[in-house]
Amino acid sequence: YGKTDLLVTPPTLDGSVKRDKLAKVQKDPAAKEVAASIVSVLSIVRDGKAGSKQTDQINTSGVDPTAPDLTGAKIEEGRKLRGGNDLAIDSEFARRKKLESGDTLRLATPDGKKKFRVVAIMNYGSGVQFGGQGFASIPIERARNVFDMESGYSQIAVRLDRDADAAAVQKRL
Repeated sequence: YGKTDLLVTPPTLDGSVKRDKLAKVQKDPAAKEVAASIVSVLSIVRDGKAGSKQTDQINTSGVDPTAPDLTGAKIEEGRKLRGGNDLAIDSEFARRKKLESGDTLRLATPDGKKKFRVVAIMNYGSGVQFGGQGFASIPIERARNVFDMESGYSQIAVRLDRDADAAAVQKRL
């Protein structure tokens, strides 16, 4: 997806990619850009409770704001993530929920109910719909706290040098 050529994922669905694997990927001579993330599904809080509808769910990635963005997403409104409670949300979900840059959104997380500030409305350009679920990203250090994931990564996205053999790099990694 986006600018990603390879995706390094854990060997099992409930596992994580260890931190030392990120260093190995970054050192690979064919890796032009590398971005690690963690993911969780969060729910919009309504009347003090987590929304139970599919359309209240947000697939949320914890990303390093200083790392390259390999998703291919474009900011339609607002600014890049910086830190703290920043939240970037996809434009289709924002439209359906009538959200704008600057709004506050309460989300149910594995660590309880948390407030986030919408700092960016993003266009991912794929048009992919997950039953009405939204897509969002927050700074990875905040995500580690609210996703209850102290170490490791859900995935590592890799953009390869133009002349790299993806199959060879995949085998190496």
